[in-house]
Amino acid sequence: MRLRFAKMQAQGNDFVILDGRHQALPEMSEERVALLADRRLGIGCDQVLVLSPDTEADVRMRMRIYNPDGGEAGNCGNGLRCAGWLLLKDSDQE
Repeated sequence: MRLRFAKMQAQGNDFVILDGRHQALPEMSEERVALLADRRLGIGCDQVLVLSPDTEADVRMRMRIYNPDGGEAGNCGNGLRCAGWLLLKDSDQE
């Protein structure tokens, strides 16, 4: 499966961003995330961010954050900066 992704950085951290608002995404297993984050075998990053649409009123997207070992993180300010930039960029095109 081919996936479109963005690779962004903020304040010295780098992120692979998979935008499920614009493409279907596979299940994000720990193994898949770890492979994407691997700097020798995958794309390489500090964290993988997965964006998805939301159906709640006034909610434009949801974001899940994964650490390089595949485990899910609770939050990431620098990652949120990158996701926010993508959201603003999309808003400019509407």
